[in-house]
Amino acid sequence: MITNARRVGIALDDDWAGSKVVNNSITRAGGAWPGDSTTQFVGIHEGAATGPGTIESNTIVQTAPAPPKGFGFCGFNITASAPHSVMRLNVVRSSTATRFGTGIISEGTRLNQSTFEQNRFENLARESN
Repeated sequence: MITNARRVGIALDDDWAGSKVVNNSITRAGGAWPGDSTTQFVGIHEGAATGPGTIESNTIVQTAPAPPKGFGFCGFNITASAPHSVMRLNVVRSSTATRFGTGIISEGTRLNQSTFEQNRFENLARESN
């Protein structure tokens, strides 16, 4: 279990081709760190990969009932292509009283050659950007 990492739960910044990120629990309470009013937390940050990888059955939860204004939360931030990767059976959830955060932030066509299936987004303001 990864609890209250400051900015990123799991960072796949280098070539993560062939990696399997499976069965992780990542929790983050907005307000746990000084300066959270200007922080964007990302559960899994996915950078470039030269081949496929797997992100499966992970749970990412924002646990604060009322995070500070200005705090941002997203489950996945996909910043580069990872052709033929699989992202499935993941859960992104917020425990706030009202919908809060984003499931996936991705620029352009980053997900075009990937499989993205059976993921759940619960109590979020939006599933994707």
